[in-house]
Amino acid sequence: MLKKIQNWMANPKREYAEGLKFFNDLANKEQNASFGKFLNDVDQKEIAQFDPAGRFSILINQVRFIERRIKASPDQLKLAQSAKVKSINTETPSGDSGKGKDDTAPTGSESKITDLSQLPEEFAPDVARLKEIVPLMAKIHADMANELADDVRANLRTQLVDLDDERRAIWDRINKFMAEGEKESIEKSESEQAVEKNMFDFGKAVAEDISKLKGYVTRNTNLVKKYTEEGKADKAADAQQRVDEYAKQLAELEALFSKE
Repeated sequence: MLKKIQNWMANPKREYAEGLKFFNDLANKEQNASFGKFLNDVDQKEIAQFDPAGRFSILINQVRFIERRIKASPDQLKLAQSAKVKSINTETPSGDSGKGKDDTAPTGSESKITDLSQLPEEFAPDVARLKEIVPLMAKIHADMANELADDVRANLRTQLVDLDDERRAIWDRINKFMAEGEKESIEKSESEQAVEKNMFDFGKAVAEDISKLKGYVTRNTNLVKKYTEEGKADKAADAQQRVDEYAKQLAELEALFSKE
């Protein structure tokens, strides 16, 4: 199976349907919760490599996570396949699990909150919103990787930062609740951890761009002064035009973090 996944990943003409089968067979609970409906709710025959909705790019990333998980722990493949078979064998015609089902609410130590689904009802809107935000942020990251137009990239950057602010605010509320009840922290899904890493890399790249732009502004400002003193009006005008353009780009990037 691992070899089949790797062959699919390496094939530039890979088909969406084949990758989706890997996802449906081997994705963990968090991946299914975050991306299962989004990736499956589509006509598989019509999905192109660079589809506008970003499904193919997200599917590739999710299959890559599966590949890494299997390579790190080959037993994960056996467990996933075993769970799949068990799920099929215990399904009743109505879609409910078979005998032995226990609807009794957990008590005592079993009532520990270990994932988002176990939070109180008051957090239901936040949990639902997280399930929307995470795949949306993953899509925007994928779009940014393929987009070359500066104005479009600037708009995508703004959307990304706004969504991340909302995501972190939700986790602030969740973590406050967990801390007040002296409960252990909830581990974020693998998909959300990937989004957080992308945001860390994004922030690092923006900081580097800001530093470069400040240097460009300084150097060209000095050139404006130099050419003006030398009476080279045309060169001074060109340098000033560059200053204005770099300053505009700098202001846009700095504005991304002005709300923090």
